[in-house]
Amino acid sequence: MRANELMTTPVVTVSLGTPVHEVAELLTKHRITALPVLDAEGRLVGIVSEGDLLVNRIAADPRNHLRREAEHPDPPHLVDQVMTSTVVAMGQHADVADVANLMLDYDVRSVPIVDGSRVVGIISRRDLIRALLANTVHSR
Repeated sequence: MRANELMTTPVVTVSLGTPVHEVAELLTKHRITALPVLDAEGRLVGIVSEGDLLVNRIAADPRNHLRREAEHPDPPHLVDQVMTSTVVAMGQHADVADVANLMLDYDVRSVPIVDGSRVVGIISRRDLIRALLANTVHSR
């Protein structure tokens, strides 16, 4: 199976400069784990995941610690301050098995599918599991 046969479209994306709270709202609303980040020309320049949003944002409960933790500076407010700028992506004609191996090798939960630098779809681990389930049901 090729990536373009399994990928989700249209892709929910964000732009550089999108506020982090909007990213969190989109992830929650669409029940997804990551969003591709596009520049002003629509090119893929990063990806922002749930994990990126959590870094240094959850304050420790001081009642559970012997010493008080150092105060954290104000966390970043824009997507370009928290996103991962080295994105693993694959072309739309890539073998889905290669997409799955890429996810496992890089420990990512979703892979943007691109045509050049333009995002045309996205494949998540959940999409792969659905494909496995469908193949299991059809092969019985």
